[in-house]
Amino acid sequence: MSRNCKPIARYVSIDMSCMAVRINGMTDEELGRWFRKAVIDFCSGCIDPNTDSFVKSQYDKSLNKMIQRQESNAKYYKNHTARNNDQETNTNESTNEERCHDLETDCSADTTIAPADASNAGKSKELAKPEKKAYGQNKNVMLTDEEGAHLRELYGEDLKMAIDILDAYIENGGRKSRKYKDHAAVMRRGNWVWNKVIETKNNEARLEKTSRPANLKDFKSMREEEQKRRAFSSLYNTEAL
Repeated sequence: MSRNCKPIARYVSIDMSCMAVRINGMTDEELGRWFRKAVIDFCSGCIDPNTDSFVKSQYDKSLNKMIQRQESNAKYYKNHTARNNDQETNTNESTNEERCHDLETDCSADTTIAPADASNAGKSKELAKPEKKAYGQNKNVMLTDEEGAHLRELYGEDLKMAIDILDAYIENGGRKSRKYKDHAAVMRRGNWVWNKVIETKNNEARLEKTSRPANLKDFKSMREEEQKRRAFSSLYNTEAL
């Protein structure tokens, strides 16, 4: 029994007219067995020596197609690899020549290359800083994601108020606003933004309390008065009887 790799099934091309002649006269049961055996032969890459002659001929034709394609691909990749190697070799040679030329030029000019470690370290440190995003109506408050998460835990639902307060202060040109390098530090607990938020909330609560009508009663008081009125009314009616 000969064996070939499974991808041969991708190269199968059956002559339908020849197959029609081959299966002519088969019953449904015979046709089913014949097709099942043919599919297994093509897909598994295994051909039984006693297999159907038509299937064997189609299998050999597909095998030749696969071999031709593999040889063509191998030839293409071989040429492609050789061409890339030649280009890489030429590039390396030209690069080496340029380096030698640069080295000779530097030596003849008697120049000194200053060490760039400190500047590179400073640039890498700047690149390592987390990005700050703009918040507030005027986009004046700059915070990183980590700072924003910390302030959300600190302020809760009042964070928007705190951002608006600092944003408006910077927009209106506050005396110290230009000196603020860390807006998150200005908004921490105990700083003026924190105190301003507390003051604003207290004023809003006081205003709401004073604007409430004096004769407005809560539901509990109204229910208690209604119960007293009903009790008094029932007692009065009983005495009248």
